[in-house]
Amino acid sequence: MKDLSVVIPVYNTGEHLPALFEQLQQFPAHRVDIILVNDGSRDNSKALCEAIAAERDNFHLIDKPNGGVSSARNAGIEALTSRYVWFCDADDRFFPEKIIALIDEASDADAICFSYEQITQQSGQSDKCLFPQDRCSGQQAIAQYNSYDGPNNLSTVWNKLFLVDTLRQHKLRFDTAMHHSEDRAFNLNFLYVSQSVVLSPQLCYQYIRYPSGTLATSYSSSRINDTKRSDQIFLGMMQALGKNTEPLANMMRFNYMTMLTENIIKSQLSFFSGYRLVKEEYKDNRGGHYAVNHLTAGRSARLLCRLLNWHMPFLYYSIFWLKEKLK
Repeated sequence: MKDLSVVIPVYNTGEHLPALFEQLQQFPAHRVDIILVNDGSRDNSKALCEAIAAERDNFHLIDKPNGGVSSARNAGIEALTSRYVWFCDADDRFFPEKIIALIDEASDADAICFSYEQITQQSGQSDKCLFPQDRCSGQQAIAQYNSYDGPNNLSTVWNKLFLVDTLRQHKLRFDTAMHHSEDRAFNLNFLYVSQSVVLSPQLCYQYIRYPSGTLATSYSSSRINDTKRSDQIFLGMMQALGKNTEPLANMMRFNYMTMLTENIIKSQLSFFSGYRLVKEEYKDNRGGHYAVNHLTAGRSARLLCRLLNWHMPFLYYSIFWLKEKLK
């Protein structure tokens, strides 16, 4: 049995694949399998994957109709024959030798979480998320390393290695009905049943923030609904662990309003059509308090939050709208 399988969903990422394959070939072939899942690509991605799979014995290609990233990852899960699995994105950077070293040090932990760096492609700005050296239960990891009032270790799968035996024992898969926050839901479900989780300050991954391209031209509620769904999983687990969830719920409410308003402004909705949606969300949260994470929120976010708590959703929306339009 090999130590690691790297599962990589591939969808129209042909321009990034040569650099990806160069990185992947730095893994020792006798210890690591590479599972490329072509998810109905319409560019040259499939041909590039076929070529590397024919050339390298530890590269394997799964070709399937387009079904989304969760569907692709689930197809990779079905093909696992290794101790650990790592879900990697095709357009990022990583350090294979550091990842292998963490496996050697982990002593069969259910999950291995490593530190990472986020790099904005256009500006080169770097933001590092560094974790302390720690070993704890999965439930302790959920309580201590969450994405609202501490280092973000719940929202991403690309900074984690998952023990395949645990994955199979609990029959865990990605939710194909979710198109946002599906990584977070998967992480929560996996960590909650994990006996041992290793966190490492070792920086093994660079997530590249690419330009988003054209703005969305139609309003979609899927992002906020999926985020709420993963948040409810998280809050339910925190409550089961006896934690006070009110501060987190307050930050979540403000997060929903922010996501909703950003989506409205990027769409072709009129000012007043957008406000009707904001007012509806505000009414749904009537009686609830809004809060920001004071460790990261700027002055404008704090002001907007206060306006909601002062029962001024129209002024909140107007200022948010003007701020974005004047950028």
